[in-house]
Amino acid sequence: MEKLIRNLGKKILAITVACLVGFFSLPAIAQATCIEEPPVPVENGSCSYTNTDPVPVDLTVNSAIIDLPPGETGTIDEILITGPNGPEYSCSNINVANGTDLIPACGQGSAVLKAGMTTLEVQGSNFQPQTNFDDFRITLCGD
Repeated sequence: MEKLIRNLGKKILAITVACLVGFFSLPAIAQATCIEEPPVPVENGSCSYTNTDPVPVDLTVNSAIIDLPPGETGTIDEILITGPNGPEYSCSNINVANGTDLIPACGQGSAVLKAGMTTLEVQGSNFQPQTNFDDFRITLCGD
């Protein structure tokens, strides 16, 4: 009888640990949805980028992080995200540096992207002190 109780106790503990690990892993997985756009070349202090890709599921974008070389600044003249039903987000004339998050900088709240073919268009200018580099990126992250 004592052996049966010990085995039952071990099984209950194993099930409890498995449930806790599974429960605490779900939020981390759900928060890890990011779309990293390929690097955009900046030439003569300006850039223009258009990319169309499918968004597999509806996605609320809570951050749009700018990645620039250290010390580099510039202006996003316009960013426009167009989904299957038309424009989903736009913003213009935002001064940026490495790490700028366009969602709060634009002051419009999160972007809600619908599942389907989605186009991201970005025009930028006034990049300095370098005027030519190949590693300007935007990473969109959401839930």
